Amino acid sequence: MEAKNEILFKNDVEMLEKRLNRKLNEKELAGIRAQYDNPVFTSVSLRKGEGDIRKLKTCDYRQLQDRHERDMLAYLNFINGSISDLYVMLCVIAKKMGIEEPLKEASDFSIEITSKINENK
Repeated sequence: MEAKNEILFKNDVEMLEKRLNRKLNEKELAGIRAQYDNPVFTSVSLRKGEGDIRKLKTCDYRQLQDRHERDMLAYLNFINGSISDLYVMLCVIAKKMGIEEPLKEASDFSIEITSKINENK
């Protein structure tokens, strides 16, 4: 377990023991420890049909990383566009239901929810 996680683990154990008014048993400690342990992997088994890139030259590996990052950005842009389209359609539906300023209503509602969440912190 990393040093930072060891501190968090000890803090959680202390907090739970105070809350429960007793010492935790070994099973409970093991459950909490599992949340903070950092497993160390020594090998990775390939999925069926997956290409093995472990022996790629560094420059080829970097190119593959770049390609992957660009693909992920393209997917995220597509998702963002889809969400924007849904937002516009919801505004159209709200307009048809008689709400004069759907964007203002949404903004006001967001502010109201945020203030309620902040009150409860």
